[in-house]
Amino acid sequence: MVLSSAKIGTKLYSGFGVVLVLMVIIAATGITRLSTVNETVDNIVKNSNVKVSLLMTCWTISISLPVQSETPC
Repeated sequence: MVLSSAKIGTKLYSGFGVVLVLMVIIAATGITRLSTVNETVDNIVKNSNVKVSLLMTCWTISISLPVQSETPC
């Protein structure tokens, strides 16, 4: 094998290079995943949160009305 005859400095630099490349790959993957999470959170805030807000408004109105009348929602 090539590394068995290489000097210790060359082996250390090669190992450091491999670790550095792996760190770059992991960082790129993390940034990509964070972008996906950001898009999902934006979707939740813009769509689902509006529905929950409307539901809470409807619920608040319905509990403040007399029991005999129908709820507006």
